[in-house]
Order: sequence, then C-alpha cells, then structure tokens
Amino acid sequence: MDGKRVSAFLIDFMITAVIQSILFMYFIMYPLINGAVTPIENLLPKALGLTYISMCYMIFQDIPKYGSIGKRIVKLKIVSADTKKDAPLLRRILRNIFWVFGPLELLAYALSGTRLGDRAAKTEVVPR
Repeated sequence: MDGKRVSAFLIDFMITAVIQSILFMYFIMYPLINGAVTPIENLLPKALGLTYISMCYMIFQDIPKYGSIGKRIVKLKIVSADTKKDAPLLRRILRNIFWVFGPLELLAYALSGTRLGDRAAKTEVVPR
C-alpha cells in the first residue's frame, strides 16, 4: 500500500508542479521575455501568489469523494481512522493543511508511515 500511496502523491505533486509552471511562465516569464521591465518588488508578490494557488490545490485536492486525482488513479480513498468509513469533507481538508509544513510532513511519513495531517484529522488512506 505504501507504494500506491507514494505513487498517488507523485501524481498529485506533478499536477501541482505543472499548474505552477504554466502560471509562472504566463504571468512572470512571458512578460520578461517580451521586454517588460518589471521591478523585483512587483515580481515577488506575483511569485508568492502563484505559490499560494499551488498550495490551495494541495489543500483542497481531496474534496471529491474519492480524493485527489492521484488517489483515484491508484484506487485509494481517505477514511476516518475510528470508523473506517469515508472521511467527512472537513477532515479531508484538515489533513492536507499540513502540507504547509512540507519537509516536516514528508519526514513524519518517512519515519512513522503516517502523515502529521492524518494524525491531526484522524484519517487513514486505504485501498478502495
């Protein structure tokens, strides 16, 4: 199951990276390539805004019943740890808020096999 979970994460991460790259190219690189003289003070808010959009995708990706695109592809779902039934919407969102802590979230998973977000939201990822 860990292999499936890692695969689902990689799929979702690639989707996020593609979204971020397209937005970055369109809103930052394209104007610079076409000669727009933009002070660094104007680029930083744009870059932070694009990062915010990507983080929102990571946080809200599990809103659909079967979770993110990656989870659907590898046939996983999010359940409540206590009832083993489909996790309620707020728990699915809460578990992903911990992606804000990026490396700590990955380290926790590598060391214990459980994400910080899953512990806080009392959720598990299981085969569908």
